[in-house]
Amino acid sequence: MFVLIAYSLVCVLIVLMVEGKKRQSKDRFLVADRTVGGLFGAFAVAGSWIWAPALFLSTQVGYTWGYSGLFWFVIPNMLALILFAPVAARVRSRLPEGYSYIQFIRKKGGYFREVQLSVQLIVQLVCCAIQLTAGAELLTFISGTPYPVIVLIMAIAPLCYCLIAGLVSSLITDCIQYIVIAASIVIIFLNFPLTQDLPQLAHSAFNPIAPAVFFQFGLASLLTLIFGIFSNHQQWQRAFAADSKQVCKTFSIAGFLHGFVTFSLGTIGVLLAQSGYETHHIQIVGAEYINNKMPQIFSTIFLVMALSGLCATMSSALCAFGSLYATEIATDKDPIKASRQAMLMLSALAFAIAIFRVPVIVLWMFCGLIRLGTAAPTIMSVFTEKLSGKAGVLSICVSITLAAPIFIYGALNENSIMRTAAMILCLTVSSGICIWQILSSRTKEADIQFIRKSVTEEKILLNQKG
Repeated sequence: MFVLIAYSLVCVLIVLMVEGKKRQSKDRFLVADRTVGGLFGAFAVAGSWIWAPALFLSTQVGYTWGYSGLFWFVIPNMLALILFAPVAARVRSRLPEGYSYIQFIRKKGGYFREVQLSVQLIVQLVCCAIQLTAGAELLTFISGTPYPVIVLIMAIAPLCYCLIAGLVSSLITDCIQYIVIAASIVIIFLNFPLTQDLPQLAHSAFNPIAPAVFFQFGLASLLTLIFGIFSNHQQWQRAFAADSKQVCKTFSIAGFLHGFVTFSLGTIGVLLAQSGYETHHIQIVGAEYINNKMPQIFSTIFLVMALSGLCATMSSALCAFGSLYATEIATDKDPIKASRQAMLMLSALAFAIAIFRVPVIVLWMFCGLIRLGTAAPTIMSVFTEKLSGKAGVLSICVSITLAAPIFIYGALNENSIMRTAAMILCLTVSSGICIWQILSSRTKEADIQFIRKSVTEEKILLNQKG
């Protein structure tokens, strides 16, 4: 409890020291004056991409499936940022003074903009709910503080510094928080009782395409992570905040920085499994071991590391939600004031969801499904103007409607094969509808050109005869 409050105050003081006396304009509050780049930008992107699952699920995956499973968590997380880079750079080049992907598709009809905007807002809400739920569960386990109290403090803490300077606040703290996470991992590893077993891991079984690993976890993780990023305005906002010449470089470096975190924490899980350690809480197996088997100082270090990751993503979600609200919904209001109001609203809604302790895996999978449905139309809308707004909406609605019942059945019955099949169906249907419409529009255009050419040739022939 004391650590959480102290951590929050330190973040607020840092932001006040850097930004307290600076005048906040729309561009500074929403896109940090579009000057972010280099290692600072990469650290900030990597920090914001460390969701609660990245901190806890990586250790759980390493414990359950070893490096074979960890491969499907670490690599897709890295690839998501690296593959997102050229897409974001293309949109940024087309909208040098823009604020979001939603603005990029504003002229498309068929309610495509409205549907995409709704999805991106929902993603931020679910993201915040996941951070609050997972973070509060962990802190309650470690500290014994009542769950509702932890949720309330965690909902308020990132909000306090985000209200000061918007995205700049998030970028500053995200950068520092990533450094804290990396340093904490190094300290824990140097003192981890099982590190002497590290050389033995080189001889451990490694088969990422084993059916038990690939179908139960690997394929679903790959689809969710790589395609999910395209409907996440947290990263779109950072792309618009980056120096236009450094978008690809920033996100590519961030991918490798993120890989260091997930691989290191996953290795802890592999070590614990190899040592024969029996856990009572597999979702937080790393925290459980550190809390029970290592000196108290390392529990505190792990706690600070977890807070850094959770608060980094929470602040990113708040800024993303506020940006979308200010630029796409409350366009007639002062953008800074509107953004702050939206942040307050999001914190309240996320608190309401977290207080009911909805399982993190349910929130994560729900978020993953709707993001998969929007991935294909999002990517295709960036690289071709042939995709119509109606086709984009149809692809999203039909794919999610068809996949949702299968997904829900699989989730309720803990059937990973059914869940994965639903994700594949969702992505396949949405992609198929978009491709069909694009090919169809090209065919129609070719037919029109052929008819025009035929008419012209007929006229020339008639003139010659005349």
